[in-house]
Amino acid sequence: MFAATGASIAIGTSIAIRAFVATRASIAIGASLVYIAFRAAWYTACAMYIIFCLSSIIVLVGIDHFLKLLTITFLEYNEPYAFIPGFVNFTYIRNPGAAFGIFEDNKIMIVILPAILLSIGVILLITRVIKDRPLIVCAVMIISGGLANLLDRIMRGSVVDYIDLDFAPFKSFPIFNFADCLVVIGAFTVLFYICICEPLKNRKTSRKDQGRRNA
Repeated sequence: MFAATGASIAIGTSIAIRAFVATRASIAIGASLVYIAFRAAWYTACAMYIIFCLSSIIVLVGIDHFLKLLTITFLEYNEPYAFIPGFVNFTYIRNPGAAFGIFEDNKIMIVILPAILLSIGVILLITRVIKDRPLIVCAVMIISGGLANLLDRIMRGSVVDYIDLDFAPFKSFPIFNFADCLVVIGAFTVLFYICICEPLKNRKTSRKDQGRRNA
């Protein structure tokens, strides 16, 4: 009788141990699958993010070069075209300098330095150091504009400008292009977001936290 009882206990213990081991293995396998699924989703999201940023840059650079090609084709040997009379003219010029004609005789400032800054910007964008969506959009705009003009300098030796403002007080304003617009609008939006939007957001967050503490 005691022998049978001991055998039953041994069998029960063995079954319990096997069940425990199987349960641990199932938990480990389940946790591994969840981890793999999470990492796959994370890599997929990162890949989609990188594809979005790079495709946006390619599209904007393509638009800029298409507009420059149209300018060269139709305005290189013709008079300026009044796109909106009394407001905006399309005037073909070659700008050997940087934006709005600055650093005209400094090759380091107009080629090497922009290339370094653009590389840093792309790295920061792809590695997701820049996280806020408005800043991501601005970074894409700035990188696109800078890259478009840099490619123009490398391929043509100068930048094609064509947007000529024809109303006061901007009649004497330097002629610029679509890429310049991307850089300037992106930069000013970054400043606006950092100096105005971000402090307002922090104030709202601090007020909510303070309200919760008081409650």
